[in-house]
Amino acid sequence: MSTRKDSCGSGAISGMASAGIGNIISSANTAICAATQTLTQTQINLMLMIPQALMHGIAQGIIQGVSGGNAGQSFVTAALSSIATGGFGMTTGSFGQSIVGKALFGAVAGGLTSRLQGGNFWEGAAIGLTVFCAESRNARRLC
Repeated sequence: MSTRKDSCGSGAISGMASAGIGNIISSANTAICAATQTLTQTQINLMLMIPQALMHGIAQGIIQGVSGGNAGQSFVTAALSSIATGGFGMTTGSFGQSIVGKALFGAVAGGLTSRLQGGNFWEGAAIGLTVFCAESRNARRLC
């Protein structure tokens, strides 16, 4: 069983990894915007969705695996939460594009994904929320 100190440490590392991924995707977004004028922001977001989800899945899987958690479950939870939150923001109205809407959806998507795999809802919700926080930091940067 992990201690509070372990949880705080892995949470901090998880947040830093997610923020780094957000910066990588933001840089890729800026480079694509500079390279072409023919793609819309939605098209660019769709292009970057899968690489971003894979990076989140790998990072969260490694972090959870090293800290004694289920690496595979964390990979799936983070990757699907990333895709779901990004898609939710692109397809819904103003609530879905708001900070509160995306945060709530990210947490619920992470929790449900984790629970469907036999894991803990709240641990999955925390992963989903962490992934959302990193993505939302850079989500407002447009071409």
